[in-house]
Amino acid sequence: MSLYSSDFYAWAMEQSQLIKDRQNEAIDIFHLVEEIEGLANRERKALESSIRVLLGLLLKWKVRKNDRYAMLRLLIREQRMRVNDVLDDNPSLRSQVNDIIPRAYRYSSILAIKMTGVDSFPEICPWDFWEFMDPEFWPE
Repeated sequence: MSLYSSDFYAWAMEQSQLIKDRQNEAIDIFHLVEEIEGLANRERKALESSIRVLLGLLLKWKVRKNDRYAMLRLLIREQRMRVNDVLDDNPSLRSQVNDIIPRAYRYSSILAIKMTGVDSFPEICPWDFWEFMDPEFWPE
């Protein structure tokens, strides 16, 4: 059994030291590449997750006019901040936002159904990224 499989922490520390020592022939390139790609995918998933929650909250805001309370407004602001934080930390993800929105929206509409009891929402996200990220945007 490889160190990668049996003790990830030890493997990662070993790889780090091998890189520092420039012992290129001993580096576990296959697993190292896999882990680096995994790190990148986690950042993309974090962005998708924040967009999904934000869109779900905006859908709730749109349909439940009687449930528009200060906490919901704060939750929407918080999610906008989370999206901006991920993009500030990973500017190259900005080019992927339009690819992320359709997938995130599918899940956000399910979230909105759970939160509101409304049985359906538009199949396609009714807003573009710049619209729903605008701090002045509150769907009516």
